[in-house]
Amino acid sequence: MSKKIFTMLSLALMLSLIPKFSFTVDAATTCSTKQECNDIISEAQSQISDLKSKEAAVQKEIDIVEGDMGTTIQKISETETAISEFEKKISIKENEIKNSENEIKKLENDIQELKEVVAERMRVSQRLSRGNTILQVLSESDSIVDFIRRLRVVNHFAESDAESMDELSLLVSQQQAMLATLKVQKQELAENKASLEVERETLTAYQEKLEQQKQELAKQMQQLESERLSAAEIISIAEEQKKILEQTPPPPVSSGGSSSSGGVISGTGFMIPLATGYVSCEFMCYPNHTGIDLANYGDTSTPVYAAQAGTVIRAGWHSAYGNHVMITHNVNGQILTTVYAHMHSAPYVSVGQQVSRGTQLGTMGNTGNSFGAHLHFEVYEGYYNYPYAVNPRNYISFPSSW
Repeated sequence: MSKKIFTMLSLALMLSLIPKFSFTVDAATTCSTKQECNDIISEAQSQISDLKSKEAAVQKEIDIVEGDMGTTIQKISETETAISEFEKKISIKENEIKNSENEIKKLENDIQELKEVVAERMRVSQRLSRGNTILQVLSESDSIVDFIRRLRVVNHFAESDAESMDELSLLVSQQQAMLATLKVQKQELAENKASLEVERETLTAYQEKLEQQKQELAKQMQQLESERLSAAEIISIAEEQKKILEQTPPPPVSSGGSSSSGGVISGTGFMIPLATGYVSCEFMCYPNHTGIDLANYGDTSTPVYAAQAGTVIRAGWHSAYGNHVMITHNVNGQILTTVYAHMHSAPYVSVGQQVSRGTQLGTMGNTGNSFGAHLHFEVYEGYYNYPYAVNPRNYISFPSSW
């Protein structure tokens, strides 16, 4: 079993040396022509193929780890069963030792009692000489036959005492030898149990290591899946953008200006996309929060506006964004994309539609992965490429409220 443990520990060491996958889908290049869109799609498809291969490799490692975990758990169970059996055997030996010790104590008591009887007889014998004893026996005898019988009785007691002493001494010796053997057996059982307990600790530590390895592999798998989905999203956006390029002219070039919201920054011409409200959650106010949240005390009738003129490339439902709109903008030759998420009802605009700055897209809501009515607003430099958004404050100055 020790050899098997060594083999499993060696495997754990090899697993710990497996390089951690860390892949990042590169931000999509702006595609202003059909060929550029095709290039983006081709690159993303290549990345997806590569990610799928790596997912398969990670899954294979997960299968190996899970198999080892199953084997290790079985070994732990077998070891615990063996430990339980040794505990039972040790308990039996302890009872045998206790019984043997009690038997020795009883024999020693018998010997002591016999010694006292013999000692008393010896004291009586010391008061009488051997001759006087014989004369006394002779005088008390009715005949020579009676004398011989009485004399034999005296000799019998002496011989019987000696034999009893020898027999009891032999029994004590035998019990002491048995006790010594039982103690050795108990010690061997205890050592075997201790060895199994060490083995169980080793197996348990190995199981914990495998569980940690499995968690790390699961994280790698999750990251790979996220990257693959991101690449798939890039393909979807590029396909839609290519379709738009085939059917519509490029987004109009914006050169700044003002708006009724008062949230315009000179040079970019973006306006605050919510009619009235306040910032409820900044960009990255918690991990992976790739936008800025704008709220208006739960009023789902609050209008949502296009922050800049552009072309609608997405308009509809998304499991996370809920009712949402994506718009691409050409600002002084720079392509930007804005996202308006969690709107109350279906968007008021459609894919391919040209919108002006301030065009109402819908109203603030609480759809998709949302907790409370608000507008989740994202900005991307180039086309949509989650999670590589930038802080909307780079383009819009949001006051505390407006």
